[in-house]
Amino acid sequence: MTAACRGARSAALAATRAGLLLLLAVSGTSGRPLVAPELAGADVVQPRGLQAVPDELAAAAGGRYIVMFAPGADAAAAEALLGGGARGAAAAGGQADVELLGSLGQPAGEPTAPRGVAAAASPGGAAGGGVQGAVVSATPDAVQRLRRSPLVAAVIPDLPLLPAGWQDARPAGDAAAPRAVAAGAEPSAGGLPRVPLAAGEQVPTGVARIEAATAAGVVSSAGVPPGRQVVVGIIDSGIDASHPDLNYAGGVSFVKNDTDAGRDGFGHGTHLAGIVGARNNGAGLVGVSPGVPLFSLRIMDDSGFGLLSGMLSAVKWAAVNGRANGLRVINLSLAAHLPASSPGYALTLASICPVFAEASAAGVLSVVAAGNAGEALADYLPAACPGVAAVTALDGAGDGPAGFSNWLPADAAPEERRRVVAAPGSDINSTVSFVVDPSGYAVKSGTSMAAPHVAGAAANCLMGGGCASPIGYKNLEPMRAAAQRRRSARAAGAQPYVRAAAAGAAGRYYGWLVWGPGA
Repeated sequence: MTAACRGARSAALAATRAGLLLLLAVSGTSGRPLVAPELAGADVVQPRGLQAVPDELAAAAGGRYIVMFAPGADAAAAEALLGGGARGAAAAGGQADVELLGSLGQPAGEPTAPRGVAAAASPGGAAGGGVQGAVVSATPDAVQRLRRSPLVAAVIPDLPLLPAGWQDARPAGDAAAPRAVAAGAEPSAGGLPRVPLAAGEQVPTGVARIEAATAAGVVSSAGVPPGRQVVVGIIDSGIDASHPDLNYAGGVSFVKNDTDAGRDGFGHGTHLAGIVGARNNGAGLVGVSPGVPLFSLRIMDDSGFGLLSGMLSAVKWAAVNGRANGLRVINLSLAAHLPASSPGYALTLASICPVFAEASAAGVLSVVAAGNAGEALADYLPAACPGVAAVTALDGAGDGPAGFSNWLPADAAPEERRRVVAAPGSDINSTVSFVVDPSGYAVKSGTSMAAPHVAGAAANCLMGGGCASPIGYKNLEPMRAAAQRRRSARAAGAQPYVRAAAAGAAGRYYGWLVWGPGA
């Protein structure tokens, strides 16, 4: 990286880290999470063809950009394009204005060039189709040169991400603590059997609320035939592989200079993992799909800092390699903030969303957090992408949406409503890494915590046979239908969660409450 690129990136990342940590620290000072955007500031993405990169956007990206190649781009030509700036500068006795940092889908520790660019530009790739891209550090002039190339479909800033959840400061032992399920709950578990809750096991409120655990027992995947066994991927800060309540199945890291996906210095990813699949082993907590294998796709460092390129790399990796590792569901409890009114919004969605479509075509369902700003989820990526399950959060105190949860306008098109589902997201107790809390457990709130309830239910649905489509996203429809049936069975005339708005404004749609067995 050139000295100019290094300086700009260091300053931007320092400012970004400070802002994210401040947001997390302030929101953890009360018993409820703040209603705050998951990422402030980086709200404009430049459309292709403009002659200057906005100063504030360049700072937010730290000089890093994602280059999305045009369909059919020649690998050698792409290699020359990204290396041309370096070679030209070197010949003139100057410094390179473009440095290749990696290709989408490339784990940490793997060589970048030339294989990285070749893989990124290869038409179709190993998955048989989809968007390919590379990550570069570049000056504004170099960005414009790349955008003018016919080999390039788009160049977008590599924006920071923020986890969609906060630490809840509720005192240990009060009403948010795990509790036993009430008697008389619905015993059905879809296509999977129920087994008794192990003595000494505790049931978190969210697991009970969606009936993954009832008085009849907890969902069990014992005896599921090999062809229906499922691994759930957690795209986040890692998973503590040493946690005895988790069935850690391996992982891959996309964090620079840290190849260990089985550690979690931030704790967020391990919390999600426990919601999905904490074991029914007689100690600790039980998850929605007890004991399901959990695969770590680590994209955040120990401070919770991650980048858009890391997210796309992990999803790309899951699309190409997921099925070989048993992955059928990936959970993304994170987001980048990008207002739909931004000039480059359509271009950014067109660059990002096809990566999720590629994962779906490979048989992988993407479950994502809707975001915690209490506003329209269209402003948050990847929740805005079609073809992903966007998960809103319900309040822990009553039977309504959480105030912090993002939402879909109630007058949204039917196809948009079909991809939004609700789940518990307030005061959720789950596993955390031991370096974060020596007890191995903590209470958190956010749509981050809602999403893994749906990911666990999706695993149950796939293993139980209720979800059988080879297209990942299409498995959301039987889950949605089952959620509607179950809620209607419990209350005549039941409706999905909708909150009315002021006169003259559209209401807010949060979706049906997911059903733990899936379908």
